[in-house]
Amino acid sequence: MAARIVGTLLFELAADVAKLRAGMDDATRQVNTAMKNIDGAIDLGKKAFGALAAAAGIASFGSFVKSAIDAADRLAEMSERTGVAASELSRLELAFKLGGVSSEGMQQSLVKLSVTMNTNSDAIEQLGVKTKNTDGTMRGSSEVLRDLADKFQNMDNGARKTALAVEIFGKSGADIIPVLNMGSDGIAEMTRLSERLGIALDDEATSAANQFNDTLDILKMSVNGVAR
Repeated sequence: MAARIVGTLLFELAADVAKLRAGMDDATRQVNTAMKNIDGAIDLGKKAFGALAAAAGIASFGSFVKSAIDAADRLAEMSERTGVAASELSRLELAFKLGGVSSEGMQQSLVKLSVTMNTNSDAIEQLGVKTKNTDGTMRGSSEVLRDLADKFQNMDNGARKTALAVEIFGKSGADIIPVLNMGSDGIAEMTRLSERLGIALDDEATSAANQFNDTLDILKMSVNGVAR
């Protein structure tokens, strides 16, 4: 009786081992197939990003992409603060940078310009620049900026010019005089150069970047919540 039980157990064990071996062989085949697919994807990635990866490495390339997303996100947030479309800000940014003005300085000057247009439009209109459209609505601040640039370009540098710039653009007014001295044609040239260099972005791209970073922030907070 005991011999039969042991024999039965050994037979079942042998069958289970055979099933396990067959399962492992099948799993091995699946892993090998998956690895071939992964290898193919890696080869495709290498071909697509080989030049960039060779120049900076994968980690650096990832950092490069993230910095570009952060820059687009920053423009989206700046658009909300200034009331100027993010696409327009991305085209103005090069002119301000070449004029020695930081992104923060550009934001401050545009915000102050909007305030001046609404509360002290005489300071602008005495230069012959209109702050309103013919239907009474306010003009865009970037549009007024270009008209003011033509006025400042033809004005001699000096105390009066600096005082007007500060009155219209606030504390950052003196800093943006080099930008204003470009005139509208110079700013337009910087805009065209931004487009040729791929610096200019559309509103959809900046909005997507803003949503991407917001999602990352939410994920980080959720991880912190789990840890707590």
